Amino acid sequence: MAANKTKMGKHVSFLGGLYIVLDILFLIAGAIILGLILLAGEAFQSPAGEAISEAVAIGAGVFLLLLAVFGLVVGIGLLQRKSWARVIALILGVINLFNVPIGTILGIYTLWVLLNPETADEFGGNGRQSQAFGKEQHAV
Repeated sequence: MAANKTKMGKHVSFLGGLYIVLDILFLIAGAIILGLILLAGEAFQSPAGEAISEAVAIGAGVFLLLLAVFGLVVGIGLLQRKSWARVIALILGVINLFNVPIGTILGIYTLWVLLNPETADEFGGNGRQSQAFGKEQHAV
């Protein structure tokens, strides 16, 4: 893992840890949804009701599991300061904005941390791309 020498380095590490912890919870939730709703589908008397509940359970469970796997990989990548993890975390951060209330908080924090010009140095960048988001660039 990379050292947390800067203020933003500590935020990047914390963000990576948040993604790992929250996505472990998503893995558990996805497995529970898949298991419980599939079992509950057997309670329906009609085959149509069972088919609908199975489709919903599989869709919701697989969606949560995929998001969790992406989040775990991103969390580990952020802790290791991989540049690809920064890009994927920004995408997940935007998606999380719509997951009220925890996801919204995580999304805002993700965008704040990863779009900060100082954060580019944590990933081996020179900060020029990040400066375009928060500061004007002046011609030399």
